[in-house]
Amino acid sequence: MACSDDVEPQLDSGPPVKDGATDLGDGGAPDTGIPLNLPKGNDGHAKLSEALKSGQVRAGKVTDKGNLLTGVKVEGQVGDFKIYNDKVAFIIQAARVSDGWNPYGGEVIDAAKIGGKGSLLGEMLMAVYVNILKPTSVGVINDGSDGKAAVIRTMGSPEIVPYLASVMGETFGGKPALHLAIDYILEPGSSALQIKHRLINATNAKQTLPLMILALTGGDGVNWYAEGQGFAPKDLNKVDWVGMIGPKVGYALVSPEDQLLPLVSYSGVWVHSTEFKKQLPAAGEMTRSFYLVVADGEPEAVQREVRALQKKTGLTKVTGTVKDSAGAGVASARVHVYKDDSKKTYATMSRSDATGAYTLELAAGKYQFVVVADGRAAVKATAVTVGTSAATQDLVVGGTGTIKVTVTEDLGAALPAKVVFTPKTSPGSYPSSFGERRFPHGASFIDFPTDGKSTATLPPGTYTVHASRGYEYEVATASVTLAEGGAETAALKIKRSVDTTGYQCGDFHLHGMWSPDSNDLYDFKVRVLAAAGLELPVATDHEYIADYGPYIAAAGLQKWMTGIVGEELTTLVYGHFNIFPIKQDNTKSNKGAHVWYRQSPGTMFAEVKKTWPASINQVNHPRSAAMGGYFTYVGWDPKTGTFAKKSEWSTNFDAYEVFNSGSYKATKKEVLDWYSFLDRGFLVTGTGNSDSHNAINSEVGWPRNYVKLSTDDPAQASITEFAKAIKEQKVTINGGIYVTASVGTKGMGEVADATSKKVQLSVKVQAPSWIKASKLIVIVGGKEMTPITLDSSTADPKNPAVRYDNKIEVLPTKDTYVHVAVTGSGSLSPVSRGTPFAMTNPIYLDVDGNGVYDAPLSF
Repeated sequence: MACSDDVEPQLDSGPPVKDGATDLGDGGAPDTGIPLNLPKGNDGHAKLSEALKSGQVRAGKVTDKGNLLTGVKVEGQVGDFKIYNDKVAFIIQAARVSDGWNPYGGEVIDAAKIGGKGSLLGEMLMAVYVNILKPTSVGVINDGSDGKAAVIRTMGSPEIVPYLASVMGETFGGKPALHLAIDYILEPGSSALQIKHRLINATNAKQTLPLMILALTGGDGVNWYAEGQGFAPKDLNKVDWVGMIGPKVGYALVSPEDQLLPLVSYSGVWVHSTEFKKQLPAAGEMTRSFYLVVADGEPEAVQREVRALQKKTGLTKVTGTVKDSAGAGVASARVHVYKDDSKKTYATMSRSDATGAYTLELAAGKYQFVVVADGRAAVKATAVTVGTSAATQDLVVGGTGTIKVTVTEDLGAALPAKVVFTPKTSPGSYPSSFGERRFPHGASFIDFPTDGKSTATLPPGTYTVHASRGYEYEVATASVTLAEGGAETAALKIKRSVDTTGYQCGDFHLHGMWSPDSNDLYDFKVRVLAAAGLELPVATDHEYIADYGPYIAAAGLQKWMTGIVGEELTTLVYGHFNIFPIKQDNTKSNKGAHVWYRQSPGTMFAEVKKTWPASINQVNHPRSAAMGGYFTYVGWDPKTGTFAKKSEWSTNFDAYEVFNSGSYKATKKEVLDWYSFLDRGFLVTGTGNSDSHNAINSEVGWPRNYVKLSTDDPAQASITEFAKAIKEQKVTINGGIYVTASVGTKGMGEVADATSKKVQLSVKVQAPSWIKASKLIVIVGGKEMTPITLDSSTADPKNPAVRYDNKIEVLPTKDTYVHVAVTGSGSLSPVSRGTPFAMTNPIYLDVDGNGVYDAPLSF
């Protein structure tokens, strides 16, 4: 731990602050009325804007927003509490509405280095069974002006955490008869906040606490890290600490008293136990201590602070400089180190500073050093033997050059685009333990410029440069040979070849920084959305009402898209559901996210509609296993129209994902479910979405939805009209191919006159030239007609983007529905993952002449 010369870093500062924990009573029968007699504290130091010197620390209530921490994702507000010294700063939330899993407040919400790049902290919950502290007070016990540690205390009683209880059961262990307090202690000169979780028996009988939990959420621009496993932790047993490390800031959660035993590791969430069957004395207290370390964004800096806390010594300092072939220092290079053993055990990583210098601390032994620098050729590992004396090891990186690309429409206007730089020779990859960014499609680099101007720093070699903008545009390419130290240019024009007049496209399932399982910060995500050509993207983070709007405006992308506000209800019991468009409520937890806990599906659907009457309720990935799929949960049998859990079934939803990041051929079960609903008169809208959690490797917009609207201008799109059109099934799903269909003047979701028992189905299929459309399939009443092969004979000779534009005779004998699917072949790379396909929503054919569709079956 970095500290001033006169401050000794302490693993634990001893017993709790001496302030009279409880009124011990008379030792009689159990009595849950024993009061909590801890001082509540006060507002603390009034001046929180002063820069502190070594040996100083302060704590106080924030009265000026300028004293809060900065960063892309910060949660602090005026009225919260700040504790800081000359190295690090933390915001402790007041007893107010809280975001994340903890809705009650009183937790650490922001943490950053002084002079660093801001906070990217996730969330930490200290639970007893499934209960955490619900604060009745938060105050400063010592403001630090006396030269001693600053202390902020939050006090309250146990309260159930809805999301933990949904996994473990809300009756698990019951609600303990406890008073809870958390002391946040920051020593002068320390880079670690000590967190003392105090459990105080509210009875005159001893209690056994069988399970203590520490839950952590990742995401938010940081990645999990474990000692000895690097950035690919798995199969962990007991550990003393876990890391959460981003490129600009790193964190460690250290447990000095009890090792962390991982219980659950799922989708960016780690749940650990820390103690089993710990006995709490009658009217007594038990304290668990943790440390939250803040360091630079590298494993070496984080591990150095952890070692200082643990008082581990005996390591050897290795210093050096990362240089280029001319001997100049190279900044921001990553020096990865792994042991030269059979397992290649990961040791550490350090980033070089502005001069190229790096510093490591290693135990004596044999190692391999691998230096990685953005835009430079890979080099072989360097074998290094570390002894007991300080050593110097300089490292050399490969050469580099730059390619500048401009992307415009064929008429010359700049536009957002995706630019992919693919080398002729594969760049190779590094072990996952290194945590190095990996690009799909064999690319060395992928950029998403908002103004069509991209600059890539790359190793020497020959590259194919691709510029694209989703599935309405052609792909422009250029071959560029880059010499070491060279600077090349490429001007690429991309033509919009697919006519989607009357429709705008959106992806209705997207995750970003408020989802614990996504590292996509919104300022980056909106750039990717614009480059993919998405006009109406829907933000659907887990248990948080999210809004891309401010980030779209900040990036100057209002011309290209309008963000739709939404949320994914991630029930850990009966499925996941997206609701949109909705509105944020800043007075409520997670901006007003719906609390589904303790609600059956039917009740939850009804409550959502009550809160947001015009919203879409979309069932997500309905056939995924276990808790992710609603249809799986209720046991829906599409053949018989029956349910294993009939009481849990409700048709109070408007849409469901027929396609969740999947192709036509891969989602046959979901398609059959859809037909079973349409056959029974449940006219639910089919959608296709990406469910993208990582914009680089799980690209947005495959597939996507085109919604029929009265304007083609995203800036003028009516959100009300958008939602209404989705409910009315005026949606066609695009997995690379754009298809529309109609019967006379009637389109998707409408009833067409078929009393003659013969109708002409007009179908138009479009795709840019780089996409292969193979077969057109007309489906009547869930049954496929003979496919039509799409080739040069079906294409428009004057417009090659039009692969089919004709009428197909359909001969219904009774009321039914008709829709169209298109399949393709080949890859959509490098524009996106997947294979091409398309599917419309149905048109209903009225054969008996009563003006409505009469379904042949019922539930």
